[in-house]
Amino acid sequence: MDLLDWVLCFGVAAAFGVAFWFLLPPHGWIAGILVAGIMLFRAKKKRDDLMKNEEKEKENNNE
Repeated sequence: MDLLDWVLCFGVAAAFGVAFWFLLPPHGWIAGILVAGIMLFRAKKKRDDLMKNEEKEKENNNE
C-alpha cells in the first residue's frame, strides 16, 4: 500500500467513526471504526484478487 492508500484508509475510518458517533452516541465511534475496518479489509482483498487475476491474464496473453 502506498501513501495515498493509507490516507484514504484513515479518512474512511474517521468518516465512519464520526457518522456512527452521531448515530449512536457516546460510543458509536468505536462501532464506526470497526465497520470501516471490515469494509476496508474486504475492499483490499478484492483489489488484490483482481490485480492477481489481471497479472495471470497478462502472462497467458504473452504466451
